[in-house]
Amino acid sequence: MRDRHVRLARVVRLFDVLQDSIQARRVRLATEAAALDRQEKSILDLLGAPEGCSDGLQHMASRRLASIARERMEIAARLEAENERHIAAEKRARAAARLLGRIRSDLEDQARRRSLEEIRLGSVTASACGKPDETKL
Repeated sequence: MRDRHVRLARVVRLFDVLQDSIQARRVRLATEAAALDRQEKSILDLLGAPEGCSDGLQHMASRRLASIARERMEIAARLEAENERHIAAEKRARAAARLLGRIRSDLEDQARRRSLEEIRLGSVTASACGKPDETKL
C-alpha cells in the first residue's frame, strides 16, 4: 500500500509538471500571436501611409497578411489542442489526487487500528501475567 502511495504521489507531481509545461506552451503561443498582431499592424500602417506605396510592395504586403492569417489559424489550432491537453491532464491529476487521499486515509486507518490492537494486546498480556488492568482502575 505504501508503494502505491509513493507511486501515486509521484504521478501527481508529474501531472503538475505536465500542467506547467502545457501552460508554458500556451504562453509561448500567445506571445507568437501577439508578435503576428504587431507585424500585421505595422504592415497595415505602411499600406495606409499618406505617401502610398508601389504595386509590388502592396502585393508583398497582401501576401504577408495572408501568411499571417494562416499562421494565426495554426496558432489557434495549437492553442486549442494545448487547452484540451490541459483539461485532460487536470482531470487525471484530480483523479490521482483523490485516489492518493483515499490511500492516505486507508494508511492512517490501518495505523490507528494497529495502535489500538497493540493497546488491546498489551492489556490482555498484562492481565494474563497477573498484573492489574490499568484501564479498570
